[in-house]
Amino acid sequence: MAEFYPKSQALLQMAGVRRSYLFTLCAYNERGGAKDWGLMRRDGTLKPVFAAISTMTDELGSAPIEGEVLVGDDARGFLFSCPDGTTTLLAWRTSDIETTDHLVIDRSAPAREYMLNVPAGEYCVVDMCGARRTVRADEQGLKLALDRYPVYVRGVKGLAVTRPALPCGTQGPAPANGEDLTVVLQVIHERKDFSVAAGQATLLVEKEEGAMTVNVWNLSDRPKTGRVTVEGAVLRGLPEKVDLPAFGKVELPVTFVNDDAFLANPAGTLMVLGGMFDGRKISRTALRIEDTMRAVRDSKKIVLAADDPANWQRNTSADDFTCERNEQEGGVRMRNAWKSSFSNRWIYPRYVLQLGEDASRATILEFEVRSRQNKVENDYSMSALMLGFDGTDQGDWLKFEHPSEVWEKRRFNLAPVLAANKGRKLTSFRIGGNPRGTEVDYFIRNVTLYVAKPASATFAKARPVWPAGETETLNTFFTFRCEFKAAAGDDVRLRATAGYIYKARLNGAFAAFGPARVNPGFFRVDDWKLTPREGANVLEVDVAGYNCPNFYLAKQMPFLQAEVCVNGRVVAATGNEGFAAFTTGKLRKTPRYAYQRPYSEVYRLPFSAKPAGAVEVQPPKKLLPREWAYPTFACVKSSPLSRERTCRDDAMKPTVPRFIEGGLGDFVCFPPDELEDNPFFEMQRRKTVSREPITATSDGRYVLNDGEGIVFALDRVCGGFPVLTVCVESPTAIYLTHDEVLQEDGAVDFLRTDTMATLAWHLDAPGDYSLESFEPYGFKYFRILSVGGRATVSAPILRTYESPCASRATFKSSDPALEKIFEAARGSYVANAVDCLTDCPNRERGGWLGDSFFTGRASQWLTGTGFNEKLFLQNFSRPDTFPAPARYQGLVPAIWPCDLMCRECFIPTYDMWLIGEIEECVVRNGYSDLKEQFRPKVFGILDFLKKYVNDYGLLQHLPGWVFIEWSKANELVYDVNYPSNMLYAWALDAAARLYERDDFAAEALRIRDQVRRESYNGKWFCDNAVVKDRVGFLGPSGQCTEVCQYFAFFTGTATPESHPDLYRTLLADFGPNRLKKGLHPEVAPANFLFGTLLRMEILSRERRSRQMYDELRDYFLYMAEKTGTLWENDKPSASCCHGFASIAAAYLYRDILGVRQIDYRSKRIWVDPPADMPLDWCEGIVPVSATEEVRVRWQKVSGVPEATVDVPEGWTVVK
Repeated sequence: MAEFYPKSQALLQMAGVRRSYLFTLCAYNERGGAKDWGLMRRDGTLKPVFAAISTMTDELGSAPIEGEVLVGDDARGFLFSCPDGTTTLLAWRTSDIETTDHLVIDRSAPAREYMLNVPAGEYCVVDMCGARRTVRADEQGLKLALDRYPVYVRGVKGLAVTRPALPCGTQGPAPANGEDLTVVLQVIHERKDFSVAAGQATLLVEKEEGAMTVNVWNLSDRPKTGRVTVEGAVLRGLPEKVDLPAFGKVELPVTFVNDDAFLANPAGTLMVLGGMFDGRKISRTALRIEDTMRAVRDSKKIVLAADDPANWQRNTSADDFTCERNEQEGGVRMRNAWKSSFSNRWIYPRYVLQLGEDASRATILEFEVRSRQNKVENDYSMSALMLGFDGTDQGDWLKFEHPSEVWEKRRFNLAPVLAANKGRKLTSFRIGGNPRGTEVDYFIRNVTLYVAKPASATFAKARPVWPAGETETLNTFFTFRCEFKAAAGDDVRLRATAGYIYKARLNGAFAAFGPARVNPGFFRVDDWKLTPREGANVLEVDVAGYNCPNFYLAKQMPFLQAEVCVNGRVVAATGNEGFAAFTTGKLRKTPRYAYQRPYSEVYRLPFSAKPAGAVEVQPPKKLLPREWAYPTFACVKSSPLSRERTCRDDAMKPTVPRFIEGGLGDFVCFPPDELEDNPFFEMQRRKTVSREPITATSDGRYVLNDGEGIVFALDRVCGGFPVLTVCVESPTAIYLTHDEVLQEDGAVDFLRTDTMATLAWHLDAPGDYSLESFEPYGFKYFRILSVGGRATVSAPILRTYESPCASRATFKSSDPALEKIFEAARGSYVANAVDCLTDCPNRERGGWLGDSFFTGRASQWLTGTGFNEKLFLQNFSRPDTFPAPARYQGLVPAIWPCDLMCRECFIPTYDMWLIGEIEECVVRNGYSDLKEQFRPKVFGILDFLKKYVNDYGLLQHLPGWVFIEWSKANELVYDVNYPSNMLYAWALDAAARLYERDDFAAEALRIRDQVRRESYNGKWFCDNAVVKDRVGFLGPSGQCTEVCQYFAFFTGTATPESHPDLYRTLLADFGPNRLKKGLHPEVAPANFLFGTLLRMEILSRERRSRQMYDELRDYFLYMAEKTGTLWENDKPSASCCHGFASIAAAYLYRDILGVRQIDYRSKRIWVDPPADMPLDWCEGIVPVSATEEVRVRWQKVSGVPEATVDVPEGWTVVK
């Protein structure tokens, strides 16, 4: 400590640290007296570090540091400006003890002489403990002998600072919004209620409630008053007001409530404490919480055969090792001895899972451990549980608290780890650590696995049912009702699935929505934790039976299969007892919501529910566990923007879109003259007479007279359910129209996306109504309109229906615009990754290939795993065949699950994108099972495409929809489309690598060569060749598009070396401002998908980081500011929350933060901050597994970015 104190203080001041605090002056013991801290001994005598602190205070006092000076190649020196106008040098020779983290180090670092270029004369040299000596410098300078112990040289002159210190207190970004960094929060947990995992960064909850203490420290010289807040958890006992003394602290005893609402995610929740003191936000502290209590309670206990020494394999660096049964205490004792005290000491005995010890569904691993060493401290540099998969030692490392001399339990949450390693088999684990002693006895006992019961995909009593005679009826809707009793503390669960979708209410309040989608013929089972009241409870489950083909939900027989369990006992089950079906107030004969989605929602209330009659029990279904993370159901507030007055224009002739008329192949809708109500026409006939801005009322209530409406706004486009409370004074109809953007006149254009973005409630009697949509939608703006009577609307909200999986990902920089883009990308992802990787949350909610290539990449960056992408892809791999017309047999549908098998559903280019996506997902995550599941489909796709190869070896006259992108390029797809052939060669290469097929690679090489010969005209790649005469002669059309050029470089058809002029032209002349500049008008512009994204990929590949910065702002910032999400097109003409656009988050991580590459399997990360970035600093948290994150920060020092990277245990940083 004496050696490191002056060194550490100098380095901290170099980094701009304003103040540091000592631990601790008085003697302080841990581990029962085995570990001795403090500057004093218990007998009152002083340790050497006390003298070192006194000396540094005496020599430097309040002298500020100027910076580092060059002393020698293996020495360090720092210059301080003293109050008397002189300068003092602090210097030492570096040694292994400060430059290496290995256990085996050379501590000697003998003295060596260095020449300081200072004027001749006498100088006082003071060692670190205060001893002084005088040395003399001659005309050549001062010869100074230095060893590893620091010295001070007074009065030096003429030394030049080679690296200036950062200004005091300015390290890092400026505190956000005037944040007060002097109020610091600390969380202390009771060990009896919690255990610690993941290197003391994660708390494992083991009880319903747990005691904690929140220490609030005030590190400033003035008292403060404020309050502490908590997010992501429930802490009971936080006071409304906290008074902090100057340089003091206040202890707040609180109770942590183990609430299911925030522990549904297997990776746990992030509890974030913050607050406001004297009107300023304080710095926040975060702690990850994982629930193990329920996992233990709901799992099967398997005691492993680990008490048998024969089942442990030697894995230690010890010279002598024995493993024997511990007869007195149980378990095993492992004796380890090293002959040299300088050896690299580690103990990690290996346990290989025995026959019958299946860990595929493991949730918890726990064991007891203790240790005894030949040194008092019994300390370790690291203790870890190391998992091994697929018969190897390669796997995750989970750090734990070092063992003491008494038995202690260690518990690990395996669920998120196994989820991140989906497709791999846990076959072994190693338990141990790196001890400091040379003789170590290591004890292990009671090694136990807790394995999840397969109840989530099974039912104890429930059977699938539907009202008799209604299985083929269009747009049916029933409520299934049951009653049950519960006592305080009961564990009440709803297990449910359905043919389409269901929504549950408990005692009138929202409870659940599901199930997660999967390919037709399979059904995912949800397991919801309910929060009943004590005594009698009523559960109502609304269930839809649309029975119409669409892009969103596959047409299949409607049913509900559900059961309610109280403490594991079934108290109500469909097809058994407890549930009864009733009719509802939802009208059946309504217009389709869109061509891509089922029917719109129109209700007539109040409604007297009637029994639906007998229900029919259907044959058993093929059930799957949910697997997708349970969604967020957060309540998002809205803000009022304007009040409008409308009148009905009876002369107006409404537009009749395709989803009203029908007549589109197997598209099914009600004839217009049979509709019970048509809000789509009614809203078109409503003419806005006036509009005026309004502000929020104090009580959140808004009175609407007949024809009046109010426009509300959310912070961004969100996916979810609109919720409102209406007090009706006279009968009226409430219409809610919505959209993602607001028109220039302040109106909400419900026609913009070719949907019926309208919900309607006909409220036929005065009273209070709680209204909520059944289906989820996606919007930012919405209008609530009353037609027919007077009503009061309470502040409406949106109940989100979004993925929780990207919550850990963050990005910040000195340019706030980039954070807006990142948050917009993340918002676009979570709205489109709930139970499928979808295109948009409103128009169709469809799982499109092509889009998913980029959404899948974004998913890996934002969640740290490929699990969501794998679940999405398995929807395509699971069916043996698809219900496709004969001419498309062999292709995989471009959208799935769905059953609207029209031409638009078969896009040969999207099958090519699929092959590339499969390869990337497998390579990134090691999903060998996914590779094999897709083998027949990949070969089938390539066999199908081969049938359309012409005499020149290129694809011609492909069937289906040959989609390039939404631009001029889509008009140039016949007869031979060159971007399609470029993509074909790219897909062949991916298949060649994936399945080791050299013939595929050879064919790809030949196709590229042929495309270059036919398509390149010396300046541009032409988009297509067309038949020129009756004999079928093909010739280039001469038409060129921007996206075609990007396809050429993205797919490897062209390279910067093969086509340098074109490459330079694309980078210099094209991009977001090309049309404004009037450059190359002969080349048709690209759109967002795929042109813009391919351009960004090319720029990123070539490390054009500064250009990426400029174009990210130009392309994405307008979107982020307008809707808080990213769009389908470069203009707000279609969806303004599109999943594929979330790839912008990857560009920010990769090209701005400098995380160039992540190898998730070997746990390596490449970090190289860009040098030409117009930023002062940048930082981000990048998830790298289901439970691990990498923290990267760079800041410019003298114009050069210097990075710090914090990685989880077992990860390696490559720079």
